[in-house]
Order: sequence, then structure tokens, then C-alpha cells
Amino acid sequence: MDKSLFISGFSSFRRVPAAALFAIMLFLIAESAVGWFWRPGVVGERLYGAYSPSYDYGYASDVPRLFSEGAAWRFYPTEYVNIRPFSILRSKPANEIRIFVLGGSVSRGSGVPDGGDYSSQLERTLNEQLPQYDWNIINLSADGFGTTRMLRILTHMLPYRPDAIIVHPHGSNEYEDERDARYRDALRTGINGLLLHSRPVVLLKKAELVVLRTGTRLPVDIEDEQSASLRPENISRWQAVFATNIERIMCVSRELGIPAVFVGRAERDAPGFRNDRVERLNAPIRGAPLYVDAAAALAKAAAERPEATLWYDNTHYSEAGHVVVARELLALFRSHTMFDSLVSRRAAATPRPKGIAARCGTLRPITGGPSDGRP
Repeated sequence: MDKSLFISGFSSFRRVPAAALFAIMLFLIAESAVGWFWRPGVVGERLYGAYSPSYDYGYASDVPRLFSEGAAWRFYPTEYVNIRPFSILRSKPANEIRIFVLGGSVSRGSGVPDGGDYSSQLERTLNEQLPQYDWNIINLSADGFGTTRMLRILTHMLPYRPDAIIVHPHGSNEYEDERDARYRDALRTGINGLLLHSRPVVLLKKAELVVLRTGTRLPVDIEDEQSASLRPENISRWQAVFATNIERIMCVSRELGIPAVFVGRAERDAPGFRNDRVERLNAPIRGAPLYVDAAAALAKAAAERPEATLWYDNTHYSEAGHVVVARELLALFRSHTMFDSLVSRRAAATPRPKGIAARCGTLRPITGGPSDGRP
């Protein structure tokens, strides 16, 4: 045997592991780089908002991600979480009353201009009428989010010290919560799932889909909402999940002494904006100590002005409709009982959330402090 051929072959064999090691190192560097630098200040707000380096659909443990910018924490909308941009001061001022709003597209104000949603209107009015306090109402509502993701957002945002919460569970997004959770889980199975745990791989895959003009969703066999809604067992399951999550939110409110205001559902096509479906979905929250009957408020307003002016479509309010709900909330927040509770809570020390996850059955531990936006 030619000795030179043997030595040459052995050298080539030794180079294979070295090449593989080098490839692994490059992959780990790329993974770390995306993890640390995929943020608005580096890649730009537009790119950051258009592409998420994971298929999390609003179920990640750090949703919503806030970034440290000077004296404040800053949120930027993402591909899966289109909460409107907001900032929170790192050091909460002594006169600030901080209120979080949880909900879906209705409370987000989808269909109305920025500042037209009832959260923004309520904040402006409270600051005008009670300027001795800095009223900061942060709208954490996102399109398509049901009570499961609303509860996740609440538990994640508690370290940012809310003095009250407004909860607007529209009841029709439980399917979206379930669908997106199943979609995310389906993408995590098999070899494909291992690859899609990698942020660079996810970004490359989404880039490929965009180039091919097929969108950013990979094909997964999940029942569409229209078909799923025809099955009574699905309706019963969604209703049960809805009621359970509402009770969990109420439990967190009670345990931490954070006042929770619940806003009821209304539907444009129903007489008086309420029907059996509205009554069924409002049942878990109607008995809450702080409750806004949106259907009754909108029906009263419709008696004084054209009904069509209150609605953007059959589900979402117009800007005028948001004015109606904002007025109801204003009356509640200006009531002596609610106002005294907020002022006394602002002056008191923030309760420790230790053990609440176990007592209230929340989806993740309510511990720790604010993050710095790192995944």
C-alpha cells in the first residue's frame, strides 16, 4: 500500500471533526448573536416588529418583552403581540397611579386611530380632571388574545407594580388561544421541531417563506374556527377555560389587593347589544365588585345618536363607542370607594407575590423583577 495515500487519507479524516466543530461554533455564535442583538435598537423597529426569531405566538415566558432605555422600560410591538407601544419609568414616581388594561382587539382599539381607544381617552381625562396625580394607563391588549394569554401577560407584568387593572375579556378569542398553542406545539415536534428551536433557523425559514410569498406560517393541520365552532364540545371547553382564567385573574387581584375592573361584552347585531351569547360570556364577570356593563352603556348612547356611529364593525367600537366606555370607566374611577382605594394603595408598600401562583393556579410563577428585554 502506498504510504503517502494512507497518510493523506488519515489527514482528511482528522479534518472532518475539526470542520464539524467549527460549524457548531459558528452556529452557537449565530444563536447567541440573534438572542442578544435581535432588538429594536439594533435591527430597527420595523424589522423587529415584522419578524420574531421564534414561533411563540404570544406564549413565551417573557411576553411582552420590555427593553431598558435610559430611565424607562420600553415595549415595541412584535409579529405575534401587537400591543400598542408604551413606556414605563424604571423608578415609579410617588404620584403615579399605574393601571394595566388586559384584553383583545376590542379594548386594543383596533380600527380606530392611535389615542382613540378608551384607555387613552380615560388617561387623558383623568390627568385633566385630577392633575395632582400622574395617571398612567398602559393598554396591554392584543389582537386575537383570549383569557389564557391575558393571564400570562398579567403574571409577567405584575413586577411593574400596577395599582389597578381593567380586564375586557371579549370571550371570542379562546379559539385563537387554543389554535396558536397547538400550532406552536406542532412546530416543536420531530426533527423539524428541533431545528425550529433555533432563532437563526426560524429567521431563515421566515425569510424563505417571504421570498416565496407564502406568508410566515408553516403548513400545520389545525381545524379552522368556523368548523371548530360547530362542535358543542369545543364551545363547552372554551367556556370552561374562559371561566377558569377569569377566576384566576380575580384571585390574583384579591391576593395582591389590586382592584380589578371588568368590562362586559356587547354585540352590534343584537337587540340592545346583548343576546344569549353575550349573557353567557358576561356571566363569569357580571358579579365582580367593579363591573362596566358596556352593552347597557352603548344602548343608552344609541338612544341619543345614530347607532352606526358607535361601531367600527359588528364587533369593534368606533372612536365614539370608545368614548362611551371611557365615560363609564371615568365615573367608576372617580367614585369615592375606588379613588380612595387607588390612593391608599399608591402610598402603601407593594405586596410580595410569593405563593400566589400556587394559590391562584396561574400559568407561571409570579416572582422576580423586570427583565431587560433579553430572551
